[in-house]
Amino acid sequence: MNSRFNGFPNAIQLTTVTLLCAASIAHAGSVLSTNFAGPSLSDIGPLNGGLFGPSDMGGAAGPNKVVQFINGGFTVYNRNGSVAAATIADTTFWSNAGISSTTLSAGVSDTRIIYDPDSQRWFAAEINVSTTSNKILLAVSKTSDPTAGFKAVEFVANAGSGNFADQPTLGLDKNGVYLGTSNFNAAGNYTSTTSLFSIPKADLIGATPSLANMTRFEDMSASARGFEPDPVVNLAGTGGHVLAIDNDVYGKVDRTNINGASGASATLSATTKITIANDSSPAYGRQPDGTQQIDAGDDRINSSVYEANGYIYATHTVGEVNGNATNTRSLIDWMILDATTGAVKAEGLLTDPNFDFYYGAVAANANGDFVIAYDRSGNASTGAAGFISGYAVVCHFNGTAVTCDSPLLLSQGSANYHLFTGVGERWGDYNAASIDPNDPNSFWVFTGEARNPVPGITTSNWGTQISQITVTPEPSTWALFAVGFAGVGLARRRRGID
Repeated sequence: MNSRFNGFPNAIQLTTVTLLCAASIAHAGSVLSTNFAGPSLSDIGPLNGGLFGPSDMGGAAGPNKVVQFINGGFTVYNRNGSVAAATIADTTFWSNAGISSTTLSAGVSDTRIIYDPDSQRWFAAEINVSTTSNKILLAVSKTSDPTAGFKAVEFVANAGSGNFADQPTLGLDKNGVYLGTSNFNAAGNYTSTTSLFSIPKADLIGATPSLANMTRFEDMSASARGFEPDPVVNLAGTGGHVLAIDNDVYGKVDRTNINGASGASATLSATTKITIANDSSPAYGRQPDGTQQIDAGDDRINSSVYEANGYIYATHTVGEVNGNATNTRSLIDWMILDATTGAVKAEGLLTDPNFDFYYGAVAANANGDFVIAYDRSGNASTGAAGFISGYAVVCHFNGTAVTCDSPLLLSQGSANYHLFTGVGERWGDYNAASIDPNDPNSFWVFTGEARNPVPGITTSNWGTQISQITVTPEPSTWALFAVGFAGVGLARRRRGID
């Protein structure tokens, strides 16, 4: 188990921004350009033999297509929302990419996908769920068109120990592609270890993807390196940065750099522990009917971390009280770090006393605009507004302060969520956000919502939403933006239903 029971350290003094309403903005405005429904349980269930819990949201936009890759299904859309390639099971995706039926027979979980403008390739990852010595699956598209096919490689994540590698994270930059995991033993107990894998990107985009020069950092001490490393997505640079919530105490983020990632024998820097203002275990998310509250996960950084113009943007779900305390609400903490020094430049919360916020995902551009996508639910007083719904908020960082628009409702939930039984109803484990490679002022986000039951089939239903949000920068920021974006062509194993 995560052993952060030493209290909350004295927080650094930051100006935090609580996003309850619109603030003055440093861009001319933002609009919801495209908004359409992705697959639901009604689509995914029949491909996977019945009930299937949401959703481990993977998604990204490419130059001509948008891909949603979630637990149980892979779908390609045209940018207007029409279907370019119908949903297939995630196991079918991997089989088509060359992964053996033996590997897939154990089942797969925890989807990730990124479009990389530098190589003009899509990178997708998932794990199989063998109890021990499970594998990480990594696929690379043949072209920039995700309907043209993928080629995949696989490797045992923890070859030395056989520990189960959970919830792979995925990041990349111009040098490499990186994956991180937290590790469990055969009994499902957290081992307080973490693993990280560095693969030269050039080795993956050739005719035959290769792992020959992959560097493995297996079963590292989580006390030293953090609770599940999340490699940064840096579309324009070569930083090799990795963030993780500290494993032992609340209020710290651990930062490590991967050096020499373009070749074999990459190395890791020493890990720096950075103090943040907001960190604790989140509470279960409330629903209007007061029953079967939603599992909001834990405080790890479980969606992609973005680097742009020298700053690193990250989010995680926390409770309303710092440190190891009993919390009654879940909130989303966002942070902006200096990519060179690691200094916290800004930090704030998404919060409202009537609602719970969870599974935030962030993407940022070189102009300082960033979007946080998240799911939200509420208590009995909120009525239908409290059903699990998808939201996003657009903010701007000018190097000193953050200002934000009012939150955007992306998809309104229509029912209480009762797919399974017991307190801690499975939802998550993460949403997704990405930059549009055609327009760095445009963001694509992927969220979920609770839907009405399917009569005679399910007691509840879930759906997904795909949204494009376009930001109009002020005229004075265009020159800065052009320069910044140049060059871009409590740990627990969640077993069973993921």
